Amino acid sequence: MAKKKPKKENSERWLLTYSDLITLLMIFFVVMYSMSNVDSKKYEELAGSLNNSLGVLQGGAGMSNANAAGTDSSIPFHQTISASQEIQTKLKDYLETHDLTEQVSLHVEPHGLTLSFDDNILFDSGKADIQSAYKKNLLEICDILKTFTNDVVVEGHTDNLPIHTSQFSSNWELASIRAINVVHLFIDEGKLPASKLAAISYGEYRPIASNDTPEGRAKNRRIDIVLLSSTFYEESQASK
Repeated sequence: MAKKKPKKENSERWLLTYSDLITLLMIFFVVMYSMSNVDSKKYEELAGSLNNSLGVLQGGAGMSNANAAGTDSSIPFHQTISASQEIQTKLKDYLETHDLTEQVSLHVEPHGLTLSFDDNILFDSGKADIQSAYKKNLLEICDILKTFTNDVVVEGHTDNLPIHTSQFSSNWELASIRAINVVHLFIDEGKLPASKLAAISYGEYRPIASNDTPEGRAKNRRIDIVLLSSTFYEESQASK
């Protein structure tokens, strides 16, 4: 019986290890190259967003004026993080100095820093003309907002009690005209550039309290002045 010849050892197995090594080195250098080209602006915005998220979690949603402005939560404003802290401090000091903390709350929302005015300090019931006694306060707040580059949105809100008058056929119209009148005041007398402003009506459809009680309905009737955060600003610009 003929003996089988022993199989020759594969002398080219080292090529597999070598090719694996080359592949890993190539991946390593690709990763290093991509890391060296990180967009610094996007990185700063990401860091700011994370900082904002952590701040909101620490402070909680729907914070009162006294708590919101006193925490470390900072929304990533279009200028810098320190700018957001600065304007929160300025607005908080203004509200306290003018005894407005009971009628106006200051809090952080996902889209920006929000001043929420009870409607009864700005408007008579069912009316949209701004009461002259509070125009001065609005204009002084406008002067604070002017020192920052962020866009400003004025939002009108109502309760769910239907309205039908010779002037307003629904809560949509009432909330809309109220927001527009605040915008006109900021433009005409506050000299805030019109390109930085917008007016929005949400009517009765974004309540912050139950409409089943007079107290809840009173909270829902409000004007929100929102200084937009940079994250929301960049997203809105990108969608255009």
